[in-house]
Amino acid sequence: MTRAIYEMDFDYINGRWIGPVDPSVWSRIVRVPFQNPIAVWAPVPFEWTPEGDGADENDFVYCQDFVFALSPAARELVGHLIDGDGQWLDVTGVEYSIFRKQKYFDCLDRKSSELISYDDDISEIIRPALIGNSIGDANIFGVPEKPFHNFVSDEVAEIIMSSHLTGATFKPVAIT
Repeated sequence: MTRAIYEMDFDYINGRWIGPVDPSVWSRIVRVPFQNPIAVWAPVPFEWTPEGDGADENDFVYCQDFVFALSPAARELVGHLIDGDGQWLDVTGVEYSIFRKQKYFDCLDRKSSELISYDDDISEIIRPALIGNSIGDANIFGVPEKPFHNFVSDEVAEIIMSSHLTGATFKPVAIT
């Protein structure tokens, strides 16, 4: 039996953003292929960015590409479920934990998904459909075609929704 999967997105409009004090740090984070861990990492200072001043400090904060931040409450609730699916990057300056997703499965059902494509290159996934027998056992994962899309297990989605943690939204994903 295939488990339920949800697409997890972030509150980009009402939530504040977190980023490194030195923006060049992003190149260190995202230049390593998204499936590979960063071999050498020392904590770097992060801060709340000026964009969104006055907005909410959510429990889940989008950072960049396949990287997001979790509040202490969010990490306590779901950290143990996603530990094996990515890399935690220690930072200073904010109490949030930075998570770099690393599990990717070739499971996007292009025929059943609603996509915007140009010459067979996917520019946007509007409504994803995933091939059930191609999904591994990760609790958070992506698809190689669009690494910044986050898919989570029903267990992760239900814990977040029932705990009223903020900043993450969920849509059920069709499984074929």
